[in-house]
Amino acid sequence: MVTPVLAILAETFKSLNECRRAGEGRFIRYAQLLLAWFHSHFWKVDKVSYRVFS
Repeated sequence: MVTPVLAILAETFKSLNECRRAGEGRFIRYAQLLLAWFHSHFWKVDKVSYRVFS
């Protein structure tokens, strides 16, 4: 089954990142939160967890 969830999340993250790059720093926390959520839900393979922020 194909769902649009990943595409929607990717576009949201991309948009938030563009706002940050444009100098509107108030969105940076939301972009980081979205990235942390995205990593915790989609980038785990065989019980290997990845560090979100280095």
